[in-house]
Amino acid sequence: MYGMIHRALLNMIEEQHPDPAVRAAFHQDPALFISASTYDDAVTFGLVQKAAAAFDLDLPQFLPRFGLHWIRFAAEGPYRPIIDFMGDSLPDFIGSLNTMHQGVRESMPGAAMPTFDVIESRDGYLCVRYSSCRSGLRPFVEGLFLGLFDRFRLAGDIRVRSLEGNDLEFALTFAPIVNP
Repeated sequence: MYGMIHRALLNMIEEQHPDPAVRAAFHQDPALFISASTYDDAVTFGLVQKAAAAFDLDLPQFLPRFGLHWIRFAAEGPYRPIIDFMGDSLPDFIGSLNTMHQGVRESMPGAAMPTFDVIESRDGYLCVRYSSCRSGLRPFVEGLFLGLFDRFRLAGDIRVRSLEGNDLEFALTFAPIVNP
């Protein structure tokens, strides 16, 4: 996977973990946190497993939290200009993901990026097909969608159905959050 994922994990530990010793343990190998580098998936999944254990969570509990954090990390950090450029609404943003991922593939030729294809779009509803060469990331993707709900000030629901292999279809229903 990618150093940007590692950096987001490190950021999550630094911001959310109360134990300084745990935070320090994630700084032991700076070579793992180079944003524009690719890493073997086993290295990334090892770091994710280590982070989940640090929060005393199993992966299905940790991955949605990390997906939610990833969106905030990207939107508030070094990737902000890209995130801001991707659209002012949930449908526009998700519709731009494949183009953004293509840019990542061009700058990092070894990158194996997922695809997000909008199958159906209507007011307050999106059906999105997610395809990846990696398995087990459904909870992370659900967390990403939750993070996008927050970004666009939406309340919503996510329903999932499996397709073939690592392909999933997400039905997103959402409405703007109205302040009283």
